[in-house]
Amino acid sequence: MSTLFKERFQKSAMKYSSGFDITIIKLLNLMWRKNTYKHIKPHKLQQMISTENNLTILDIRTKKAFDDGHIENAVNISMRKLFLSAENLPFSKNTKIVVICYLGVSSREAILLLAEQGYKNLINLDGGMGAWDYEKTITTN
Repeated sequence: MSTLFKERFQKSAMKYSSGFDITIIKLLNLMWRKNTYKHIKPHKLQQMISTENNLTILDIRTKKAFDDGHIENAVNISMRKLFLSAENLPFSKNTKIVVICYLGVSSREAILLLAEQGYKNLINLDGGMGAWDYEKTITTN
């Protein structure tokens, strides 16, 4: 049984050792680095939006999801486009970037990709747009 496991593991490793899949391995490697990114809650993001000038909100959801509702002044670059052109983004590598997705999971992957490209001040919105919308619902009722 252990020989069969080793063979499967080796085949898997070979599969991920070339092409686009190598990027995923690099991203997984970055996950082990400490301080790659910070987390914030929606109410903290609201405070940042009202007090900070050098803040970019990067929404990585699809264009349709973005058009259905987004945070004011957010930049929409889908996760797919981000993977294809992370080195050519329209903002500085020193800009404070809050990355937003649907639930706060894909944004972590996007942050790791951005960190690999040299972006330094990266923040993940915990819970993504789901938490943002929920927080707005609670505060208005």
